[in-house]
Amino acid sequence: MVLRNFVLFLSVATTLAIKFGLKERSSDNNPDLNREDLGIMQDAWEVIKNTKNKAYYMMYVNEYEYNYNNKRCIQLRTSDLNQTSKTAVYNLTWNNYDRWSKIIEEQVSWISQVAAIKQNNYYTENILRLWYPDAPDCGSRTADGSYNLVDYTNYQCDSGLRDPTYFFHDEEYYDSYVVFSEPSCYILRTLERSGVCEFWLSEILLNKTLTELQAELQQEECDKDKDTEDNIPGEDKLDLKLFRKLPRNCRVAFLLSCGDPETQIYDKMKCEKVIK
Repeated sequence: MVLRNFVLFLSVATTLAIKFGLKERSSDNNPDLNREDLGIMQDAWEVIKNTKNKAYYMMYVNEYEYNYNNKRCIQLRTSDLNQTSKTAVYNLTWNNYDRWSKIIEEQVSWISQVAAIKQNNYYTENILRLWYPDAPDCGSRTADGSYNLVDYTNYQCDSGLRDPTYFFHDEEYYDSYVVFSEPSCYILRTLERSGVCEFWLSEILLNKTLTELQAELQQEECDKDKDTEDNIPGEDKLDLKLFRKLPRNCRVAFLLSCGDPETQIYDKMKCEKVIK
């Protein structure tokens, strides 16, 4: 059933990719995105539960965007879940990044509240609403669809244009739409006007995948003929192969709904060097 639902989702995503070129969105909620049989893959509360006391890393974004160009090593975890209100405390951390010198700098941390809410006329919670630190909970629990063209004129208790890692803001909260999720990874559409997507991966699976990749690369180094030796550094080979090793469902959902991953936000080796 899950596989059949996912095939249906891919069909919908492919149709949208052809019709809207992966960038433009329809002026109203597309009915194909509000079908009940897709909801199991777009459950925001499941995303919150999966991130309880476990780190998830923002691995990739699909296009260059000013909100990400000065940040790296972004990670999120939740705690203090409330099943009744479908809220939790979120801890979001990232490192400032000098994109000119390519140096990862000091770490920044935010702690605030996140809620799973419904978009208008949808039967399940498919949106993560993240409040900025010290911002009031306005009580709103619905939002326009992720494919709406939203006019951001009310920055008090209305969706914001900027993401939670952006410092200069007037908004109270920020919405991210769940495109696809499973326990080890999830895809979010953010910044509705520009259609930026984020690929999030669990710490457990990232560590497992990197261990497997490093073993494969070491074996390749032992097996290859020195006469055919290439000039690609081991670290670059690892980066090239990492995305291909991530969960198939999340990869396909990201590619069809969002396009190619353009920027790698979390690089484990580089981020851990900064911590040390």
